[in-house]
Amino acid sequence: MDMRASETANTGAVVNRLPAESLLDIFKFEPDSFLGFSHVCRQWRELIHGCSLFWATIKICLSNLELDQQAAYWLERAGNRSLSIIIQSKHFRNDPEDDDQLVPLARILRGHMARCEELEIVALPQQIRRFVEACAGDTPLLRQMIVNVPYEYRNEDPLDLYLPLVIPFTLPSDHASPPCTIVRFQAWFPMFLSFGAAITELDIEGSVTIGRTDDLLHMLRSCPNLVKFDLYGEMKRIGESSHDALVVLPHLTNLRTPYIPDVENLLDYLDLPSLQCLDVYEFEWAEVMVDTFWDLFYDCPSLSDISLAYSIRCAETDPPDLVEDTLSLPLVTHFKFRGNVVANTLLRRLALPNVQELDLRDVPSDIVHELISFSTQLRRASFRGSMEIIEELPTIILPTLVSLEIARGFEYIDRLHLPQLSSLKLSGTYGLPHDPPELFLGTSLSALMGRSAPPLVTLRLEHLDVSDQSLIWCLERLPLLEELYLLNTATTDAVLHAVAYRDGNPIVPRLTRFKFYSIPITPAGVISFLSSRLGNGETPLESAATAAGGARPRLKGSVTFDDFGSVSQDDRATIRSMGNFLSMF
Repeated sequence: MDMRASETANTGAVVNRLPAESLLDIFKFEPDSFLGFSHVCRQWRELIHGCSLFWATIKICLSNLELDQQAAYWLERAGNRSLSIIIQSKHFRNDPEDDDQLVPLARILRGHMARCEELEIVALPQQIRRFVEACAGDTPLLRQMIVNVPYEYRNEDPLDLYLPLVIPFTLPSDHASPPCTIVRFQAWFPMFLSFGAAITELDIEGSVTIGRTDDLLHMLRSCPNLVKFDLYGEMKRIGESSHDALVVLPHLTNLRTPYIPDVENLLDYLDLPSLQCLDVYEFEWAEVMVDTFWDLFYDCPSLSDISLAYSIRCAETDPPDLVEDTLSLPLVTHFKFRGNVVANTLLRRLALPNVQELDLRDVPSDIVHELISFSTQLRRASFRGSMEIIEELPTIILPTLVSLEIARGFEYIDRLHLPQLSSLKLSGTYGLPHDPPELFLGTSLSALMGRSAPPLVTLRLEHLDVSDQSLIWCLERLPLLEELYLLNTATTDAVLHAVAYRDGNPIVPRLTRFKFYSIPITPAGVISFLSSRLGNGETPLESAATAAGGARPRLKGSVTFDDFGSVSQDDRATIRSMGNFLSMF
């Protein structure tokens, strides 16, 4: 016997001496491989076939012509354990489509559905429908249900798919367990019998099947214990409801409804007293939406997170009339909003006294100013898009703001006093990556430094024309700065020389991260900057926290030249020898 055979035999002997319990524990680390283990030897086969745990997850592939027999075989070995049933798809286009293919399997499983904890099925619509109809009955243990129509069939027969899938599962009359079931549907949406009372999380990516408000309300009415509801449409209108009764969901805290243009037809019929998080996007900002959201905000006193963004279009109209009252939302801490002529009418009447994170786009500066003037807890703010800067706005102090991002309307920073600001990001246009800077930053940045002396740690300037002299003046007043990002600015080597580590007393001594992207700097300037910051190639040992004591902080960053091809091979090699700083993109 050679040495390899001897080692194999010795290893096998050691394994075979392990107690059965230890072997089973080893097998459980790779539950998907237990069938392979069962073919190693008779002892392992007997152990695995005698352990019901391995057989409690029943995976069925639709390409198996004997899938009902496979299920029966596994059920026999699973004993009385709770079950997970997974029915996987196949390449439907290569096989005849049999609507009744899953019916024999369903008949085998039907008597065991009462102990099914998880059910996942990917099949054709009619196959799914016939399967659940044949499995009708009590499912008191079902905690997760996933139904998915294969992508290539999602738009094949929309008239059939518009009909909801009725799930004929029920709960026993003496069912006492608290609701905790998660249901996810893709390319279809369901209706429930008494089983709906067990559902707390419902995630519907309905695609083209989301077509009628009445059907959606019926679905929600059958799930009275919902806590979280996500409904994704496909830009298809759902129409008005033919009924007047509200659907009360007393426990719902999270609601997301994207890609439904006339979503007001659904929201107007929901009573959500516990709602905390609302996310609605890709909808039409018709005038009626102002009333819809006003009523929703008024009736949901627990709202803390609101996102109304990315609307598909706004009706071309004059601003609608709205009552002059102001609606205060004292519990809202996160607010995201994209404005337009209709939406801004609503925003003008809201007060967010305790908002902590504010993200506004295309909102006029006077509305922004009014909103943040009474926000005493604001920590992070982002203002993007057209702000319609108004010169007469007074300067206000935001004592708690630590992070600010302004895109396009950067002049608005002239109206702010920000004594605690640690992160500032200013950008000009939404141009292409290599477009030259178009907007002149002027004195806005230096005026902020003089007015507020903010303890900036991060500074990012993008698509802005800022002079070297002005930027250097600002950097000299930022001793705590650790991150500097200059993208598509007019910055030259003069700034690199200014922030170089010279004479033991550099400006921005804590600098640890940088990005210089498509700015008019030279390889020589970059090499000089890196050499000084890295101590002529020596690896620095200290972090930014000790930089004030004289030690050089570690340095990470990237440089992308306007014309990478013009950088000589020698310069490329020199920069790369200092670290992974050179980038082509």
